[in-house]
Amino acid sequence: MDNLTVQQLQAAQLTAKDCPAVEIASKLGISTKTLQRWSKKPAFQDFLSEVRSQARVKTADQLTDELSLSLEQLAQEHLEAHRKVRRLAEKAIAALETRDPNEINMRELGVWSQVLARHIEGERTASSLQYLDLNKAIALVTQAGYEVSESITDDNLLYSHKNEL
Repeated sequence: MDNLTVQQLQAAQLTAKDCPAVEIASKLGISTKTLQRWSKKPAFQDFLSEVRSQARVKTADQLTDELSLSLEQLAQEHLEAHRKVRRLAEKAIAALETRDPNEINMRELGVWSQVLARHIEGERTASSLQYLDLNKAIALVTQAGYEVSESITDDNLLYSHKNEL
């Protein structure tokens, strides 16, 4: 980018933002022909490619972050929904157990048992999604130069910088 002037760098930045050539020329006080000539320079093209590449990376990172957050929220909602139904099934089974054994409808007990099993499995699935998110977070913290270790006294994670150890 050493070959480009400040004005040419500004033109490249505006071009990367998809500003119309007429608008760029007007803002910089140049003609559109000058802008066309500048845009043919290899240094201009290289700078433009670099700016666009950085924008794509930022966009991809933002989308990944948004997707992770959405998946985390979905997993939490999934977990809560299964917990609610599991609690209802447990209460229904407990109510059936208080009846005289001869009055218990085995079909009803079977249905509630299936519901309970299905929703316990649903909780496990949702919990495993949260576990995967936790592993991703640990990987990111580790890449940043920190060490992650489990606390013996509680379930919280303690972070310490490797240089401080």
